[in-house]
Amino acid sequence: MEFFVRILFMNTVLPVYKTRALTCGQLITQFKTNFSIYTQEKISVAGRLDPMAEGLLLLLIGEANKQRHFYQSLEKQYLTQILFGVETDTYDVLGLITKIATPPPLAQLEQKLPKLISTLKGTYHQAFPPFSSKTVGGKPLYYWTRKGVIFPTYPTKEITINQFKIKKFCLKKSGDIVKKIISDVSQITGDFRQESILHRWREVQNNLSSVFPLVTVEITCSSGTYIRSIADEIGKQIGCGAIAYTIKRTRIGNYTTKDAIKLDS
Repeated sequence: MEFFVRILFMNTVLPVYKTRALTCGQLITQFKTNFSIYTQEKISVAGRLDPMAEGLLLLLIGEANKQRHFYQSLEKQYLTQILFGVETDTYDVLGLITKIATPPPLAQLEQKLPKLISTLKGTYHQAFPPFSSKTVGGKPLYYWTRKGVIFPTYPTKEITINQFKIKKFCLKKSGDIVKKIISDVSQITGDFRQESILHRWREVQNNLSSVFPLVTVEITCSSGTYIRSIADEIGKQIGCGAIAYTIKRTRIGNYTTKDAIKLDS
């Protein structure tokens, strides 16, 4: 039986669900542990996900790695919660807080956001975030950022936002927000400045507003689009700052989360 499984799946593409707090490398290791027939195979991902993002990943196995460019270039879809009133240096929860502000009333966001979002559709150049793997001077940008290097301009990439829909407005208690962030960040392994991030959240939690606006959006976009950068841009234009509170990739091309293998099962 194992022989036939090898014939079928040694040179293929498998959709897998990545949970929060895993890096892509850790997911590949976990996959090989769960499915021992792949232990010696070359496996990579087509389109990475940040540690705090979850959702669909495509694993390229064996000869499928030769088609990496095709699979990486497929259109992506994300379901994202944007938290207003906070900024971090990574534009998501796995970053050091750089700003805390009083968020606008929910009614004001409901009025302003539809028009703002309409301006973000289309094709334009998006700057790579300071904490990203884009190489500059032979090192990834996150290497330079951690050393305190600030570039006058950051490299950009052409992206296309095909659809941008608001799905839900809500208010969330600050205590629940901090509790979730602390829980999620505590699960991360590796060097992501976790102690400093957690210390800062614990430090400010008593000075936060009682509730924060949380807006769920669905974004359909080209490959290489940074969803957390979009959250940051929206926050800056609103004037109170914002971060990607959660990011879930729901589709890559014709693959969806319904197709994905869940490693915990």
